[in-house]
Amino acid sequence: LMYLSLPIPKPTVSESSGSSASLSESAEVDLMQCLDLFTKKEELEEDDWVECEKTKQRERSLKKLDMWSAPECLIIHLKRFSSERLGGPISKVNTFVRYPMDLDLRPWICGPQQERGAQYQLNAVVNHSGTLSFGHYTAHGKVGEGSDRRWHLFNDSRVTQVDESSVVSKEAYILFYE
Repeated sequence: LMYLSLPIPKPTVSESSGSSASLSESAEVDLMQCLDLFTKKEELEEDDWVECEKTKQRERSLKKLDMWSAPECLIIHLKRFSSERLGGPISKVNTFVRYPMDLDLRPWICGPQQERGAQYQLNAVVNHSGTLSFGHYTAHGKVGEGSDRRWHLFNDSRVTQVDESSVVSKEAYILFYE
């Protein structure tokens, strides 16, 4: 099992349809961009710099996260709530993250290729609609066995069968791949 908490990149005006005023509402990125941002080198803030053993001086430092192997199950949390600065107000990130039904994680695995590979199928999605202070959670999940598995929407006490096309939405918050 691997749990990834992925940042959502800020789309540029050319990646979205609309003006910069409506950028957050109409913006779209794909899950691969989130994975790229997660594995990108990042310069640490000065407070987090490491001390050089020789000079005893704090030095500019970089951080890089990589995945060595592919897990059997993969849970992806999309960071939907963020703050522009530490201690600042928290807001919801409304960017539409387009995610695949079938995910190939090989481009982000640094270790040796495994026999079972790094291919995943989406099995469930937790959704969040609304704002930080007033929101509602629903879920999409596959129910059944083998080829009889069908997508269902779980919304409070109601469970309804839905088309696969309704599973990918801008409310996605947590993705479950196996």
